[in-house]
Amino acid sequence: MTKSHLLYAVSVAIVLASCVHEEEPTRGDGKNITFSAKSFGTTDKSKGETMFTMSDEAGSPILDVAYSTEDMPMPINFAEDVAEDPSENTKATLITTADGMSAGFGVYVHDGAQYVVDGETVTKNSKGEWTTAASHPFDKDKTYTAIGYYPSDLNFNKESRNFTYAVSMSSTASKDVMIGYFNGKLNEGQAALNFSHAMTAVRFVWGDVEKATKIKLISLNGVYISGTCTPDFTTSPVSYSWGNFGSTPQVVVGSKEINAPSEGTTITDDEYTFVLIPQNLATKNVTLMLTLSDGTNNFSVSKKLTSGEWAPGKINLYKLNYHDDYDYFIEDIPEVVTDYTGSPDGEFTVKSYKQLKTSPYTTSAQAWNVEYYDGSDWVTTKPSGGDWPLVNSISKTSGIGGTSGETASMSFTAQTPEKSGDIPAGYHSIILRARGTKGELDEGDTGLKRYDLSYDNPRYGSKYPNRSTANCYIVGSSGYYKIPAVYGNAIQNGAKNTGAYNPGITSSNPVLSTFVNHDNASITSPWISENVNLNGTAINIDNAVIVWQDAQNLVTGVAVKTIYDAETKKDQKFVVFNVENNDYLKPGNCLIAIRDSNNKILWSWHIWVTDELMSNTFEVVSDRTYHMMPAALGWVYGGTTTATVYYERSVRMRINNGKATKEFTVTQSPYMTAPTTGTGYCPYYQWGRKDPIVPSTGSPNGSNDKNQKQTFNATYSPDFSNAKAMNSSTNNRSVGYSIQHPNEYMGTGNNYSSGGWMWNQGDWCQQKYVNRWSANNTYLDNENGVGTLYDREFVIKTIYDPSPVGFKVANLSAYEGIVSDWEANRNIEWSKGKQGAMYKGSLFLPATGYRGCYWYEEGGIDIFGSLIGYGWGNGGPKYEVHYYTTRAAGERNNKFFYIKSNDDENLDWSDGPPVGISNFFKTIGGVLRPIAETD
Repeated sequence: MTKSHLLYAVSVAIVLASCVHEEEPTRGDGKNITFSAKSFGTTDKSKGETMFTMSDEAGSPILDVAYSTEDMPMPINFAEDVAEDPSENTKATLITTADGMSAGFGVYVHDGAQYVVDGETVTKNSKGEWTTAASHPFDKDKTYTAIGYYPSDLNFNKESRNFTYAVSMSSTASKDVMIGYFNGKLNEGQAALNFSHAMTAVRFVWGDVEKATKIKLISLNGVYISGTCTPDFTTSPVSYSWGNFGSTPQVVVGSKEINAPSEGTTITDDEYTFVLIPQNLATKNVTLMLTLSDGTNNFSVSKKLTSGEWAPGKINLYKLNYHDDYDYFIEDIPEVVTDYTGSPDGEFTVKSYKQLKTSPYTTSAQAWNVEYYDGSDWVTTKPSGGDWPLVNSISKTSGIGGTSGETASMSFTAQTPEKSGDIPAGYHSIILRARGTKGELDEGDTGLKRYDLSYDNPRYGSKYPNRSTANCYIVGSSGYYKIPAVYGNAIQNGAKNTGAYNPGITSSNPVLSTFVNHDNASITSPWISENVNLNGTAINIDNAVIVWQDAQNLVTGVAVKTIYDAETKKDQKFVVFNVENNDYLKPGNCLIAIRDSNNKILWSWHIWVTDELMSNTFEVVSDRTYHMMPAALGWVYGGTTTATVYYERSVRMRINNGKATKEFTVTQSPYMTAPTTGTGYCPYYQWGRKDPIVPSTGSPNGSNDKNQKQTFNATYSPDFSNAKAMNSSTNNRSVGYSIQHPNEYMGTGNNYSSGGWMWNQGDWCQQKYVNRWSANNTYLDNENGVGTLYDREFVIKTIYDPSPVGFKVANLSAYEGIVSDWEANRNIEWSKGKQGAMYKGSLFLPATGYRGCYWYEEGGIDIFGSLIGYGWGNGGPKYEVHYYTTRAAGERNNKFFYIKSNDDENLDWSDGPPVGISNFFKTIGGVLRPIAETD
């Protein structure tokens, strides 16, 4: 095979020597005609890179091509660079000396009248001189035009000064074409020809390689291999214009093989460089084709080169990145969760497919299989150790794939109890810690990755998937949380819940037609920042603070952030906070608030950290079936309880389709059965207020009993300064005032005359609104009797309701069902040892008593018993279950449900029926046992 010659631009001096004998000197200097080379050239390069991906038939691998160009380098000091063995430069190497033309170049020299040299070949002799075979006379005073051409057999037309040229269909036989030009007087017979490249060079290097691949063959299809070139001799060096292109067959590089190329490996070097006719690819249909081998089979990949211009004198460099034509996907698989009994069965759905890069909507199925994590590695056989006994069976462990999805069902085994009997309070913390952490913090804590509690519905789960807000948010694990700055339940399942803050009712009894904010201004929008103060100025949410919490360091990092909200599609104000997974994580309560720039509280929220599962409601049948919350609102067990504990089990699985993997977790939730005994405590509420009252150190009738646990302030330090929190002043106690002062317990006045402190101040609020907890209520019961028809209204939850999402304050008839069942069937058991009552053997109603409202009691707990400490009662300790309802009873009182006992294990009949419904002041601190919101 003839080797091609790729010559990089040279400057050659042709010296015309006298053709006469030495004894017959000419008018010249008498020297023989010789040729010499002088230094010429530039190292400047012009580069431009464009990344483009070629299209191809669907499903074939593709080549991403990075394209760049650079000038062919110029030689330096050719006259001093004489090859000892010219045969070394016969290949198409990157020639940087004139020795690349060792086979010779052709030349025409014209003196203005005739050709002095007419198409002869110039070669280098043994002395290193470039000469023609014959000697030619010259006249040093004449002007000569010289044109050199390489190769010497180039069909250069001296008259039209152009040539037609065809490249070889094998790159190893292709040759460079160069034209040199000189015009002027000869200096000592030398004609300095400035050669330049008429051709273009194409090279390929290897970029990213998806897998070990051997290159067998490389070719270019659709390139012009012939054309007519017209040099422009007015430029220095000579420039070129190509046209009159011929046919377009392929150009093949040959059978050169490159084994397992790595990034940067040159594919076409030395004699395998393509030397081609310059042409613009934008108007051509040029395809690059590679024949590859994976060690077993040969296969081809091809890509169309749709842009780039192959210019004369340029090296066109292509960096090839070989990879599959598909992107591979396994769609996210939700976590699989079962309870401690192994019920319900679980399932997971696999969508495994590949998608054409060139056509994103074109997909094909991709086969998949299940893999299991055994603690150190992923395996294809389900392990038997660790927590893997959790998974009993899987109906499908592999599939053909597809976008429609293939569903596999799973069955589980029941968990073995960790402990049954007397359970220390610390087990509740263990369960909380075992549930993992929700949400995360991104860089700078933008809030976008925090867990939004307004999408949690602890009662109804995914039945209502959109945002629902409340005044209480239940936290069942550690996490990084956010809640929207929204008034109570003003958003329900993604929509404005206007009935909760703008019922539009009227009545002869005192009602709120439009509910009010902290400044007693009417609320017009769920989002607090979209409302105004009473004077019409915009509400500015500036900061957030912890008002109090009853467990040290339980809630930290409280702040206000502006976060983009996908549901409203704009920036909104959120309150963020952290519940860390550390030794401080335990059940407890916290009240957080937002404030303006003057630190005036604008609204507040109760954060209840508990391991209780709110889906475990208890049914009570009255005029309809009610579903009662499994614990009093804010309940925290404070000591040993009688229960059974099941720890969490979890295993990791993943789907593997050969190109992508997707991991998911199967979890068996921890669980503690509802305690049948146990001490504890819960927050107390004043009728119609939205916030739990701060825990108290006050004691009834001056007793030294300690009735509630320690509290902690905004700096997480122990703090009793606000614990008594009794405000006996009766001035300006409006709804707005109560919102601004959620840490104040608003008791009765201290005016003894005519019983004013009792009879006139039974309501903490000067406005006796009867619909604070049931938006459409307009009725007032008589003070002594129990209403019938209108006590059974469906409660419309309001923005002042303290209940979490999915629940609301119970109406009177929910408790009437318990009362009537007790009257008919005596279905209530009291036990001093259990420190509470059991209804139907399963609904535990702890003796909570109530918080005194009289000025001298300082908010202490009365008629309480030994649940936490002794209360006060005539003749010794008394025990009482005392739960509020939505019903107002006159302007001073509310309706509440009670169960009473004495110090024996019997109900207390001493002053009437021990189970029933009665009236008491709205200033009393009572306990709430909410019902499901749809009841």
